[in-house]
Amino acid sequence: KAITYHPRNDFVLVEVVRVTETDSGIAVPDGSIEGKAFVVRAIGPKVEGLRIGDQVFPMGRKNENYWELPNRRDLLVLKQESVAIIIEKK
Repeated sequence: KAITYHPRNDFVLVEVVRVTETDSGIAVPDGSIEGKAFVVRAIGPKVEGLRIGDQVFPMGRKNENYWELPNRRDLLVLKQESVAIIIEKK
């Protein structure tokens, strides 16, 4: 069965997406933070200034500012205030 997530209040659901190479074509090792993109997949009703599909840079500490969903290490839940930057590529 497909699972749909509905964040409450000002929570954001972000998918951690592995990127295999940088914009300049350099291959990125699997464990590198440089090789990850964080894409908004769902937002709570009180979230402002973010849209589903936005690429963002969250800040903070695991289990303090953001949490992995059980059985889904590729999905993080965080408060809107933990999104430090929205990344816009032109």
